[in-house]
Amino acid sequence: MEIKLLSWNIRGFNNLVARKNVKSTVVRKKVNILCLQETKCSSWNTNLESTIWEDESHQWLSQNAEGLSGGLAVSWDTIVFQYMGHAQSKHWIWVQLKDLSNNFCFHVINIYAPQRPSLKKQLWNQLFEIWECTTSDPTSFVGDFNCIRNEKECANCIYRARDSYNFNNFIKKGNLHDIELTNGLFTWFGSKNRKSRLDRVLVNSSWLDKGDWSLQALNRKSSDHKGLLLTANQLDWGPKPFKAFNHWLEEPVLKILLQQFLDKKTG
Repeated sequence: MEIKLLSWNIRGFNNLVARKNVKSTVVRKKVNILCLQETKCSSWNTNLESTIWEDESHQWLSQNAEGLSGGLAVSWDTIVFQYMGHAQSKHWIWVQLKDLSNNFCFHVINIYAPQRPSLKKQLWNQLFEIWECTTSDPTSFVGDFNCIRNEKECANCIYRARDSYNFNNFIKKGNLHDIELTNGLFTWFGSKNRKSRLDRVLVNSSWLDKGDWSLQALNRKSSDHKGLLLTANQLDWGPKPFKAFNHWLEEPVLKILLQQFLDKKTG
């Protein structure tokens, strides 16, 4: 099995042009996991799901936007991956999937971080609380982090050193690896030649060790963000079966946060 994960801030899932661009990329790149940010859907329209995939063998999760701000969606090929459970909040969707070729499970967290520095810091702390319980499981954090790691990752923009410090601290505490882009540095482009690296993929060592990973920035088309395509050849999840989430029940805070995840977990 080869993971082909597309992460993209599309600036509106209701936009016909945006959906056409996503579909053409999904088909051309043979994507089997799709993570969308800034869908701007205050209520999810299931009729739009069929406009992305060419067949019905796909499942969706969504987090509604507040008005026209935010919104997330995750979808995957059910022929390749089995849904095992999920949790979600305003700024993220956390899904557990099982590779049907070897029954090994992994996690994908789709993130659309807030703009305000204080809210971003809260988000990093919230994710790390969960992350402490899953450090040994293959996990990837993908999406629009609305933050850069250093001043070199932006041009003609206001650099907020404190934001970078908090973000780097989250990455360091979680022992996460920042997958480098194979082409270029910037993923977001604004007026007056502003640009920055807001979008990325962070993985833990368990994920990194499973394959030879490549992260490619795609044409941004109708969006001001480039889509990111994560692929790997010769994946080896290993023969050991995965034991999912039972130990989380011992953490009171996480029990509340992930109740939806646990309720929907399938065997």
